[in-house]
Amino acid sequence: MIIGDSYVFIGEEVKDDHFKKFTYGKCYSISSTSNLPDADVYGNSIAILFDNSPYGCLNCYFDKYFITLEDFRNKKIKKIIND
Repeated sequence: MIIGDSYVFIGEEVKDDHFKKFTYGKCYSISSTSNLPDADVYGNSIAILFDNSPYGCLNCYFDKYFITLEDFRNKKIKKIIND
């Protein structure tokens, strides 16, 4: 994960109110990352912020909700082939 890289949001039927603010299939470009203080309720985490969104994501949730554009494309192609 590098600043400037784009990732696709893959959360479908999300129960977490925060992640409901993201759009499935939309690309989000990383603008910055920030270490959160150890006293944070999530422990020692990194906040990931996006260029094209007022919302961010903690690194502990990033892999659950975001994948690279190439992986998203490959997943869609695989689904089409298998259906």
